[in-house]
Amino acid sequence: MYISKSQYTRAAQCHKSSWLYKHKKELLSAPDENKQAMFDSGNDVGELAQQLFPGGELIEFDYKDFEGMLSKTADLIASGCKTIYEASFSEEGVFVMNDILHHGESGWELYEVKASTATKAYHLDDIAIQWYVLNQANISLAKAFVVHLNNGYVKNGPLDISKLFTFDDVTDQALERQDAIPDKLRTLDEVLTGDEPIIEIG
Repeated sequence: MYISKSQYTRAAQCHKSSWLYKHKKELLSAPDENKQAMFDSGNDVGELAQQLFPGGELIEFDYKDFEGMLSKTADLIASGCKTIYEASFSEEGVFVMNDILHHGESGWELYEVKASTATKAYHLDDIAIQWYVLNQANISLAKAFVVHLNNGYVKNGPLDISKLFTFDDVTDQALERQDAIPDKLRTLDEVLTGDEPIIEIG
């Protein structure tokens, strides 16, 4: 069983939330209509952001075949593919999917797409664990970005994808978090394999 990046980012905020996410997901609050709309919007935004790097290959999500997703990603990289949507990697028991993995002039670049108008702290944890796993998989990243909505963009005519999004270079923040990740993963493994934490969610 893999640790997902969602479990990692949840644990960065609350160990109990991460434990419930794995063992008793039904006890977590179901999203209300507003939150569900945000989730759906996030998926739509992710698809729109793929147009920033056209011509890429998509790794289809298959919860029954994670190994197939990993294998297809490896095959695409080996074949020289420059842009992969939902590139999938697993190292040290952690499974991550990259929204956009693109090989630019300076090397591989990681793009995490968010349906927000600013970079938040948990976005940095999200990027950091992806960087860590890719590094363990011998994928050397040159840059990492959070791609979020540009709140200054006003649509006038056809949607302009290049103006819809803002790129936030978070390479330094991702690197600053690397040394702490092994200990965090060990702690998370202990939490997830142990009894339910007796703490309030928060």
